[in-house]
Amino acid sequence: MDGRSIIDPLEIYHDRERRDLSAASRFYCGRDHDGAHSASADVQATAEILDAMLERYPDLPRSVEELHDLYRDQRSVDLDGKFIRVDSRIVFNFGKYRGRRLDEVARESPDYIHWMLGGNFMDETKEIARGALEQTLARLSPAV
Repeated sequence: MDGRSIIDPLEIYHDRERRDLSAASRFYCGRDHDGAHSASADVQATAEILDAMLERYPDLPRSVEELHDLYRDQRSVDLDGKFIRVDSRIVFNFGKYRGRRLDEVARESPDYIHWMLGGNFMDETKEIARGALEQTLARLSPAV
């Protein structure tokens, strides 16, 4: 492969096309999602999209449990999949630190952990990040 350039068109798609609830509603249901960002309208649209997906893809499992097992990374540490377990270590599964150990990022870039704590992440994800930051601070603090 020396001297050859390779591109995966999926990378272009992910870079250029919207991948949100409104785009899914247009694709799967053939209509705009008029109530975007209203909790009840978003839940309704999500249910309709799931129904349309199940109709479009007959090979998909039909139970929530089976869908969960199929699409959830078994290495996930948190429900949101932001952290995964690799060789017994918690590793970032997103963003600029993807593939880096959480404890290393907490030690070397605590501002990133603080950004996460103030961001729009699930509580469980924030607790994992907070725990790593607290462990790092405890190791750096002199014993009393």
